[in-house]
Amino acid sequence: MRPVAIGSVIDDKYELVGKIGRGGMSIVWLGKDVRLGKMWAIKEVLPSEGGERGRLLRKAIVDEANFMKRLDHPAIPRIVDIIDMGTELFVVMDYVNGQSLGRLLSNRKKPFAQEDVVRWGIELCDVLSYLHAYTTSEGERHQIVYRDMKPANLVLRDDGSVRLIDFGVCWERVGGENNDGLIVGTPGYAAPEQLPATAHPTRLSPEVVIDGRVDVYSLGATLYSLVTGHVPKMSHGKDGVRTVSFVMQPIREWDPKLSEGLEHVIGRATQKDPSNRYQTIEEMRYDLEHYVQLTSEHRKKQMRKVTEFRHWVAAAATCFLCGAAFVGLSIITRATTYEACMREASIASKEAGADGTPSDAEALYCTAIETDPTHVEPFESLLHDVYEADNVFTPDEEARWSAIFRAHEAVIRPNAGYARLCFEAGVCYLCFYGADAAESDGSAWGQAAILNASKSRAWFERVCRTCDVSWERQADGDPLSMTFEKGLQTIDDADVRAADAYLRIAEFNDIKQRAAREGRAAGDEYQRFWNALCQTVRTAPSCIEGVRIRLYLIAFEAIAADDVLGGIYRKALEDGRVDESYDEVRSLLDSVLEGVHDDGLRGFVEAPGNANVYGPIYRYIVSNEGLAYQNVVQTYENPVARTDMATQQSGREEQAWN
Repeated sequence: MRPVAIGSVIDDKYELVGKIGRGGMSIVWLGKDVRLGKMWAIKEVLPSEGGERGRLLRKAIVDEANFMKRLDHPAIPRIVDIIDMGTELFVVMDYVNGQSLGRLLSNRKKPFAQEDVVRWGIELCDVLSYLHAYTTSEGERHQIVYRDMKPANLVLRDDGSVRLIDFGVCWERVGGENNDGLIVGTPGYAAPEQLPATAHPTRLSPEVVIDGRVDVYSLGATLYSLVTGHVPKMSHGKDGVRTVSFVMQPIREWDPKLSEGLEHVIGRATQKDPSNRYQTIEEMRYDLEHYVQLTSEHRKKQMRKVTEFRHWVAAAATCFLCGAAFVGLSIITRATTYEACMREASIASKEAGADGTPSDAEALYCTAIETDPTHVEPFESLLHDVYEADNVFTPDEEARWSAIFRAHEAVIRPNAGYARLCFEAGVCYLCFYGADAAESDGSAWGQAAILNASKSRAWFERVCRTCDVSWERQADGDPLSMTFEKGLQTIDDADVRAADAYLRIAEFNDIKQRAAREGRAAGDEYQRFWNALCQTVRTAPSCIEGVRIRLYLIAFEAIAADDVLGGIYRKALEDGRVDESYDEVRSLLDSVLEGVHDDGLRGFVEAPGNANVYGPIYRYIVSNEGLAYQNVVQTYENPVARTDMATQQSGREEQAWN
């Protein structure tokens, strides 16, 4: 083959129109699809001329390309083609038009705006969450640890969004492996456990754990550089050893105008001890989304009643215990205060203030938690007796709940009721969060259901992580089976299985929404989502009524929505099982509508106190039954079924409740 140059056409598909960059083993070209006119980035892997090292570098580029072909996220460039021309090899990928944040930061000589940095941080949490929860095409979950987050690996596009590039040192963590032995990462941005302090190490010690928390650290360090303008400085000593200088002092020491909340997020993410960082990237994302609420002033405003009551209880306890021996005073005070709070909270008013301040009961339960956060009971009482009391979990309540739970999660995690508490919190989001949102803003109820499923994701992830849920294949050809190990956790087995199904629904909705924005399908995720959906509808009759109707709503919306049902159909077409899929969809829709019209559930919906919350959901499903049937027919193009379904629908419409 003659030397590649501008104007060359690769594999009769891609014309090279310009050179983007060059590395030691590759040249990156801008190429145009000669048939479609679409622009691609084409990496030309040069022939190996460096002996064994050159061969290994070439292999690393090819391995990275094959790895990235499996990934499907809008913030990750897609690998669309690998063309082997013998001596040359070409990797065709998405062309990301923009500049790296590292170069931009260096050129501008000043930090980026805080609001931009927070927005980028949330976007990066999203892509890291995808990697950390990666599911193979066989349904097995592997955690992909990126290991090299830094400004240089982030490309800022013209639309203001960021893309993550350079996946050369990713590690796919399978099973209980601690690490792969490799010492990788960029000094200053890499977590301490990635780069041992011992002199000239060649491999990581087997007991060093490399997991998603190293990405939490690196993201925190990256946000620190972007918002302060300070980056790691490299130097070489007389002995030739490279050292890095990067002392991360609180960001407001550089700029007092920066947010106290963002300072808190970055400070927690960059703790040297992994156990003191955010334990999941989802926790970090939540705090980034609510960083304004992490200020001391906001906490004072939200918890004013809690503080006032705490002072009152402390004074009463002091008077009551003034004659007690000093050695046992603190223990007795703590126990008495906790018990007094729980007792008073059970009979206190659950009505929130007109300005959204916590109710007396909420303030008392929060005081009990602050007094002794080792108990699960006050957390559960907050959910059941306060937030679910009016069948609506408001955004203000959700913000206060998240703040107090996250403040004490490390303490409550060893409790045997931790997994059960997380499951109940997930159900609270699934069932009650935003219950009045659709009616107030005019959005579709199915959209609210999808939002709730996504909101509940982090809680069901906690359940599955605590109970060590995994999917394994006993032998080649056998279906995957779910296994879990609860240890001392008191959660029911059925709730563990339900948490995994709810989690798969929540994960799919996130993936589906990202895919919709990019105009692409979500691949095998549709089948996993469909399996989880069928499982939840089968188990719905055993759920509490509020959860039951919400699950029916999610399933109904999946069938009634063109994009979701279309993806399920395309997956069936790909697998050669369209007829079977059609029967499954009809059966699921019949089960949903049979459940919705059940007299018991209908009575729950009509009951005083429930009609305002669940009535609109019921009416949404009943009034759109015809559209759901029509969507199934149009999607699967079955004229016989169209007649059959119309007959069924006419009978159901006579029972519709108004």
